[in-house]
Amino acid sequence: MSKSDKELAVEIAKSYIEASANLQQANGASKPIIKADNVLELIKDFHAELKKLD
Repeated sequence: MSKSDKELAVEIAKSYIEASANLQQANGASKPIIKADNVLELIKDFHAELKKLD
């Protein structure tokens, strides 16, 4: 069974957050943790883009 656009959007957002956590700033410091409201916006944005692909 294939995944829904919502499930894919959550997986993409999760991968994006994990990749972002591994990035470092030019001075070697870690990037700040992504806030919950930003996570929701990421999921909404990815979901909207996936719906456009149908």
